[in-house]
Amino acid sequence: MKIKCIVLWIKIKVVRLATSIDVIIPVYNEADSIGKVLKEIPADTVRNIIVCDNGSIDGTAVVAKECGAIVVTQPIK
Repeated sequence: MKIKCIVLWIKIKVVRLATSIDVIIPVYNEADSIGKVLKEIPADTVRNIIVCDNGSIDGTAVVAKECGAIVVTQPIK
């Protein structure tokens, strides 16, 4: 019984650790694909999705925000 409790405790810890993953995606003019990429990321295992836009001129940042990502902008390449 003690071993089962320890295994259960370990599984709970692993699940909690797995849900604290942050994903950072650097992008430049990826408006056509960033939405598809963001939708493929499993929400149950990722805490934050951060998109670092490198001065895109095609609306990449807007699409990423609409998909729920945190968007930061780096205007200098």
